[in-house]
Amino acid sequence: MKTNRQILTAIVEGAYANGEAATIAVNVSNVKPTFLNTSKIESANIKPGFGHDRVSHAGANAALEFEMDLAGSGTLGTAPAFGPFLRACGFSETLDAGVSVAYEPVSENADSLSMFYYHDGDLHQIKGARGDCTINLRQLDRPTIKFTFTGIYMPVVAGALPTPSFAPSAPVVAVSKASTELMTLDGQTLALSQCELTVGNTVGYRNLVNLEEVNITDRKSGLKLNFDRPNVANKDWFAAVLSADTSVFNARHGTVAGNIIEISAGGAQPTEITPGDADGVAQIEMTARLLSPSGLGDDEFTLTFK
Repeated sequence: MKTNRQILTAIVEGAYANGEAATIAVNVSNVKPTFLNTSKIESANIKPGFGHDRVSHAGANAALEFEMDLAGSGTLGTAPAFGPFLRACGFSETLDAGVSVAYEPVSENADSLSMFYYHDGDLHQIKGARGDCTINLRQLDRPTIKFTFTGIYMPVVAGALPTPSFAPSAPVVAVSKASTELMTLDGQTLALSQCELTVGNTVGYRNLVNLEEVNITDRKSGLKLNFDRPNVANKDWFAAVLSADTSVFNARHGTVAGNIIEISAGGAQPTEITPGDADGVAQIEMTARLLSPSGLGDDEFTLTFK
């Protein structure tokens, strides 16, 4: 088997864990599959000597981790290639035809995926998959979104690599001054070297009598920002941490319609700052929580593709 002969297809399930066929492929990188997880049950019988006891296996599940380019579909109002994956990470999807696509976190009724991972003659399928994701924008690098999914294990079968039909995607645009036009926190424009937004889902596999499922049971979203440190006379970020106040965070990447990504968070609370360095310039490495501005939840941030 050759390492690079791989294809991933996925589809949002019409009913949870129905495992329906997926034919649309997506471009992914840094794929790290966990082919099989189980609960290992050991009898631990007494014996006159040392040695293992036989184990039994139950609750088979699998996981799949990968990255995708953070890019729009190229068409206004058409979901990005990773739209189905966002839905299975606990986001609602709102399509405004010819205008935009918006994703907001939800706490109930998250969609699930049927995923087919082909590897040079073998087919690994997981169904009922739900997961977590992290967005990363790093200076002079491609912006990415990293997904980690857990799903119900299906037996591995022989499966020839399909001829892929890929979901539409615009070319990825590197993070730079020219293409990343907005990055502000508390009204301050940040000379930023890296931004990481972690959705922070708690994802768990459950196997009970009459029930097998993967659930998202909590979400703790946050930011990590690395940016040039201003003099305290210009902006006192230390006081911002100690005040425990929240502020607005906004980011916009891309300049061409159909490939513009906006991140908006109305309740960013800085919690930690440490010193950093980029290109010999002093930086602040800041951690912030994304709180619900309304206090009701499910409005910590919005991802919009325009």
